[in-house]
Amino acid sequence: MRRIVLAVMVLVPVVALAAWALSRPSGPASSPAGYWVSAYGDDTGDGSSRHPWRSVTKAVSAVPEGATIYLRAGDYRPFTVDRPGLTITSAPGEKATVVGQSGTRDVVLVTDDDVTLRNLEVRGCVPNPAPDAAETGDHGSGVRIHGTTGVTVQNVHVHHSAGTTAAGLPVGCYGILATDARGLTVRGNEVDHNGAGIVVSGGGSGVLVDGNRVHDQDRIIHNTPGPLDDFGGYGLAATFVTDVPGPVFTNNTVEHNLGPSTDYQVDGGGIEIYDAGHVTISANTFVDNDGALETGTGSGGGCDGNVFSGNRVANRGRAGDRATGLVLRCAADMRITGNTFENLSQFTFLISTDGGFAGRIDGMSITGNAVEQAPGVVVQRLQVASATQLPRITIDANRYRLAGTAFAVVGPDDSSDAANTLDFPAWQSQTHFDATS
Repeated sequence: MRRIVLAVMVLVPVVALAAWALSRPSGPASSPAGYWVSAYGDDTGDGSSRHPWRSVTKAVSAVPEGATIYLRAGDYRPFTVDRPGLTITSAPGEKATVVGQSGTRDVVLVTDDDVTLRNLEVRGCVPNPAPDAAETGDHGSGVRIHGTTGVTVQNVHVHHSAGTTAAGLPVGCYGILATDARGLTVRGNEVDHNGAGIVVSGGGSGVLVDGNRVHDQDRIIHNTPGPLDDFGGYGLAATFVTDVPGPVFTNNTVEHNLGPSTDYQVDGGGIEIYDAGHVTISANTFVDNDGALETGTGSGGGCDGNVFSGNRVANRGRAGDRATGLVLRCAADMRITGNTFENLSQFTFLISTDGGFAGRIDGMSITGNAVEQAPGVVVQRLQVASATQLPRITIDANRYRLAGTAFAVVGPDDSSDAANTLDFPAWQSQTHFDATS
């Protein structure tokens, strides 16, 4: 009997060891050239496919300039890429996940040039509970590119950042945040369930945001008990951009981005332009956001020379009466042309020079757009003192499919809609807009 017990005692550890060995992923049968990191690796290894490192930080510090680092399937701690020319990607046929942690602001931070992030998952950024609102990005981000040129972020899934402020209010991180970056390509990524989607702040020259799916940001970035200081919840944004030309946002699908806000009940949107000029927004699809586009400034500037062209904006019902069109209060020399607007709530165009976020709108043109009006909703809201005090803008050659007689509201923001509502002929005669529409 004793011999049998001893045999079992010896056999059990052997079986357990064999099972553990089988559960570990083995090195690829045919490994591409590069260096390797595995959740089962060891930082004392040599970085080969057979003896991979455990941490991405170790790999970044050890590989030669221009190397490719392959991450095996598994979870990894946050890391910084502070050396040029590196490519960090999941191993072929696998998906590596970089997981946020409390006290780490940026899950993946890139601070050097010509870096490529590809085929990764970035999950669970933990927002800073007490950020400095004056420092862009202090709230936290899934992927942040800072002060670089030539970086590419491609086929990365950035999702589900959530936390609370010190006051217990819900917030999220930026999904992908570029600060003072140039020559950046952000292409083919999915960004969802964050405090904001893809944001370009500062820099901007040579920045291309192309073919991304940005949806369901369900929190905002900054949420406080203070008055009128909340922001976030948008899918795309350009802020504080002065480069000429600025960033290009094209071929993106942006859907259902809005989160709870103490100031506004709900905040968010398809794309926001704040104190940014020479931004091109072209050939995107915006559906069921808390407004398709909002422009604004805190400096009284003009957000000069932006372009919104060839986009499709639609209300499919998921955002209720929040699925509005374009808020244009900082849009000097902006061109809005060739877009399609379908069944939007409250308005298609809200044009204003009033309020704390208003700047110049002189030289703005709204031409060549197709608008399908929703029943009971006006197309134009022109917030001015009276129809005799109109801004120097152009609205003409648009195609309207009207669903009622009420076409526009023209008057101060605090006045009654009923007293200021115009049908289409009155809109034409009183404003001299849409003369050939």
